[in-house]
Amino acid sequence: GDNGGVVGWTLKPSEKALVSMIEGSRKENSSGGVNLKVFETVEELMGKLSEEELKLELTRLGMKCGGKLLDRAKRLWCARDTPLDKLPAKLFKGKGKMLGNNGSRGAGEGASQQTDRNNNKGETVVYQ
Repeated sequence: GDNGGVVGWTLKPSEKALVSMIEGSRKENSSGGVNLKVFETVEELMGKLSEEELKLELTRLGMKCGGKLLDRAKRLWCARDTPLDKLPAKLFKGKGKMLGNNGSRGAGEGASQQTDRNNNKGETVVYQ
């Protein structure tokens, strides 16, 4: 309903979208999010999910969630067939913040990646 199961509570539009997703109005996968495999194209994804629903799913995945409907749909589409840890860091919130399956950063626990300025080859070096 309009109260999300809490007496006296009025849902905001973003909360309504989240409740509709949770209540199973969309086919869900094992991780509890939108099953992107049911969509054949970015356009179909845009037609089935609102801007707010795209934002909620991008947020759940730790991805950037700004921009227009097309921007959000394209960003989410990247996660359809590619594991999150294989996606470019620029798709995620913050500089290089990418969470692995265990919630750790992609470079390894406590490790940081940066380009060594003394390395003329421009290779990325991981410092522990």
